[in-house]
Amino acid sequence: MVANTPRSKRAKGKDFERQVAQDLRDANLDPNARRMMMSGAMEDLKSDIITSLPIHIECKRQESWNVEKYYEQAISGKKQQEMAIVVMKKSRKEAMALLSWKDLVYLMQLAKESGQFIGQYGFQKRDQLNK
Repeated sequence: MVANTPRSKRAKGKDFERQVAQDLRDANLDPNARRMMMSGAMEDLKSDIITSLPIHIECKRQESWNVEKYYEQAISGKKQQEMAIVVMKKSRKEAMALLSWKDLVYLMQLAKESGQFIGQYGFQKRDQLNK
């Protein structure tokens, strides 16, 4: 099989979705987080990741990014009470997350109010994921 066939790209995308779900489990954010089979195919389940967190996650594992398109997809698929997040990754690069500035400020407020916003990188106790 040729390395860049559509099948291998799909497989990499599915593997990335599984990794994102695993990261949520490893960080003790949602012990039941998992990849959504056939995401986008069902009206109420458009997120790539099924999670109890109030977030809608779109995962993109591609070598060239169309960030605006990805974010629009996340916004259009989210429920009203959810935060839209796009997790993107290129081969041999660290995954990146995209969310609105308003949502990032809100997350920082929550961290500060919880008393976790001190120490290394401004957070207390928990180690950074995969470090």
